[in-house]
Amino acid sequence: MELAQQRERVVILHGFAVCGLVMRPLQYWLGQNGFDATLWCYPSLKTPVSTLAKSFAAHLDQMERDSIPYHIVAHSMGSIIARAALLNTSHRGLKRMVFLAPPIHGTPIGRLAPRFLKQWFPPLLDLSDAEGSFVNTLPKTLPVETGIIAARFDILVPRKNTVPSSAFPYQVENGTHNSILFSPRIARMVACFLRSGGFQSKRV
Repeated sequence: MELAQQRERVVILHGFAVCGLVMRPLQYWLGQNGFDATLWCYPSLKTPVSTLAKSFAAHLDQMERDSIPYHIVAHSMGSIIARAALLNTSHRGLKRMVFLAPPIHGTPIGRLAPRFLKQWFPPLLDLSDAEGSFVNTLPKTLPVETGIIAARFDILVPRKNTVPSSAFPYQVENGTHNSILFSPRIARMVACFLRSGGFQSKRV
């Protein structure tokens, strides 16, 4: 078996209002840590989260047919897409997930944004921290081990909105909503969790 075939697969999802390029550093560092990391890019501005989740579920179904175990690493809205997608796929091959600055309970920006912005950009409404929003109707449990890294200085998704209802490994790191994506140290933490299920195990 070739070395490339032995590397564990990781699917990386970006967040709202950005493209996959912002995840390239994380993709590179995960590659340096021995993973076969690929980006799943999507149109984040105009497409409802439920529609994106169906597309991602189809992508996961294709990976399931390949019968190769895989992980998911998602930033911000990408974590909500992943959560929703898992409701519509068997995910038997999914091993672990890491969510970076996830709006587990939504974001106040989705609630406070002017009405016309919500009409132009439907994901804002889906990600609102208002009761009954799309994100707040998702199940609070997850089917696989999931680690969460929150940004200490995040003004887009406050830390209290990233705290899960169930007991997941949870870490707060210095940085802003997007700057944590460019930290080699945080990338090593992600790689560590994917391998061992903990952020603080031996250095990878």
